[in-house]
Amino acid sequence: MPQDAYTASPACTEFLRHHKKIFNTKDLKTYFVRRVALIVARYGLSAMGWEDAFTMSHGQPIPISELGAKDVVSQAWYNIWESGLAHRAYQYANAGYKVCQDERKPFWRFPFDMVA
Repeated sequence: MPQDAYTASPACTEFLRHHKKIFNTKDLKTYFVRRVALIVARYGLSAMGWEDAFTMSHGQPIPISELGAKDVVSQAWYNIWESGLAHRAYQYANAGYKVCQDERKPFWRFPFDMVA
């Protein structure tokens, strides 16, 4: 979900009015992920999600201490070198996350590599 997806939502505006610790709609995703991770932790489970789920609106990982889950696994998928974000797997690992390195850019050029 794009960081600004909830900007024009009347429901989100109303929610923000009642939750003064959340300053703007871009922070709603982080609020939601924290809540889900705490629920998961209550059942002794690990939390796992795409790296962008654990990325705050300013681009840094949510501090692992705020998630409360036994383990938090970030699936680093936006790792295309040309994007400038290939370092994210390291960023999450260094922040205390377990990391599953997913490959976004295919190693083949289907259907061209299928030609005999």
